[in-house]
This record gives sequence, C-alpha cells and structure tokens, in this order.
Amino acid sequence: MISSPAIQENAAPLLVAGIDGCRAGWVMVVLEIDEHGRNGLRPPQLRIRREAAELLDECRQRGIASVGIDSPIAYAADGKREAEIEGRRRLAHRRSTLFPSPCHAVLDTTSWDEALHISRAVTGKGLSKQAFNLVARSRQIRLALDPGEQPWCSEVHPELSFAAMAGRPLDSKKTEAGIDQRLQALQRSLAGCTPAIIDDLPPGVGIDDLLDALAAAWTASRLATGRAERLGSGVDPDGFSLCLYI
Repeated sequence: MISSPAIQENAAPLLVAGIDGCRAGWVMVVLEIDEHGRNGLRPPQLRIRREAAELLDECRQRGIASVGIDSPIAYAADGKREAEIEGRRRLAHRRSTLFPSPCHAVLDTTSWDEALHISRAVTGKGLSKQAFNLVARSRQIRLALDPGEQPWCSEVHPELSFAAMAGRPLDSKKTEAGIDQRLQALQRSLAGCTPAIIDDLPPGVGIDDLLDALAAAWTASRLATGRAERLGSGVDPDGFSLCLYI
C-alpha cells in the first residue's frame, strides 16, 4: 500500500482526478471522495483540454489530492519495466491490452522508422506503431510534470484498475458487455457514478475514453487515501517513476 501525504494535509472531502487521452486531446474526470475513497454526493466533473499541461495546472490550482493518468510517463533505458511485466501477468488472457512501453531512447525520435531502428538496436525487439503513437502524448505529460510531483501524479492502467475493482479481467471495452461490466464495477467501487454520465458525451470523447478516465480517478482515490497498490520500482533516466499504480 502507498501512503499519500494528501490525506494528512487536507480535510475530507478530497478531490481526485483521472486523465485519459481522447480525440479532442485529453479528458479529465474530477471526483469528490470521502476518507474511504467513495464518491461524494456531487456528480463527476468533466474537463476537456487540448494540452495535458492545462489539466495538470488546474489540478495544482484546485488542490487536487491525487491524479491518475492513463499514459506512459516513464521509460526504462533498456525498455524493460517490472511493473508492466507484472501487470500483464495479472491481466492473463487480456494481457495484450498492456503492451510494453518503448525504451527511453525513442523519446528523441520523430518518426516510427527511426524509433523502430533504435528499439531494435537497444532492446533487440521492434516497436509497434501503436506504442510509438503514444510517445507524442507522453512528451506532453513529461514536459508538464516534475518527477518530484510523483506519486501525486502517477501512471495507471485502466484495465488493471477495472480488474482490481471486479476481481477479474473484464471483456473488451469496445463491446456492449465490456461497457456494462465497467459501469457496474464503477458503481460498486465509487458509488454515485451512474450510467447517466455517459448519456451526454462531449464531442471528441468516446465512451471508452470516459470509462478509462473514471478508472484512473478510482486509482487516484486509492492513492489519496493510502490504499493504492504499487507495481514495480525504480525511476527512468530522467527521474520519473517506473511504477504503475492500482
């Protein structure tokens, strides 16, 4: 379990946030929670911004107790992250939803071909375009965040969060069954989070984006109340945490 200074310095209720990338840029869900991590009487608040820095600045200004972000933040020099290896083991048949982060050296690349060449030279393995496409988003977060602000702002993986809520890996979030499973898990784990939140989605935000942001906020609630589980250890060459939080 991770002890968070936020719960010691701020009186309940606390505000926590979950952030996920979306077509519009980034979507953030802000929840009001009690000391047990349960959502308060206020409905979730949504924010849509083009740049991640705008959302992190808002979190600082509002005194948000903890922030969970569904995006790679840290990159191991050799591309091997203990947290991701353990996370894929826990996801079992859904392990492919947590694909390995690139090695640290690809952060300086501007094309997939260049990143692929560097990845093969450093790790002996290739690099999917999906993984490379996350690098640009990740740069936004790294530029807007100081390593010393962790674990206030931490990397999460929604599939791990949902699996922890439900006690098992869930079906694909692209299916009706998977969406229903996630809504039920959120209702049980947060309370006050009903299907009504997805009835009026803002432009550029998909149902899966909103669900992932809510899952990130759930993990943030656990960070703020000292109940989060940490996978992995260590920091990358720039000092960012290589851990994942659930």
